[in-house]
Amino acid sequence: MTKDQALRRAALVFALLGLGVLAVVGRLVQLQVVEHEEWLALAQAIQEDVVEIPQRRGTIYDRNGLPLACDVPGYSIALDNYHMTKPELLVGLLEEVLGLAPDEEDLEEALDALLL
Repeated sequence: MTKDQALRRAALVFALLGLGVLAVVGRLVQLQVVEHEEWLALAQAIQEDVVEIPQRRGTIYDRNGLPLACDVPGYSIALDNYHMTKPELLVGLLEEVLGLAPDEEDLEEALDALLL
């Protein structure tokens, strides 16, 4: 193999590597810039979920007619506070939605719990 052939092969290898890098960068631009809204909507659809509560089963009684177990409605709220910048606003909103009376001590405890 002559020196000229070796240089051509090296140039070909570098050209192919350059095309590969260019293809990867092009795909990254496509995903991050062009298709950003589509991927954002898909991610939010996966991360947020509404769960319906099934029908009540009723009370279970023992042989003497005393209730052993009964259904009680229960609610839970989960929060990822990583992106939360105004916890006071969130506590006020939750008080309004859940029908809680604003109490200064409870508000401070809730804020402390949210900021942990």
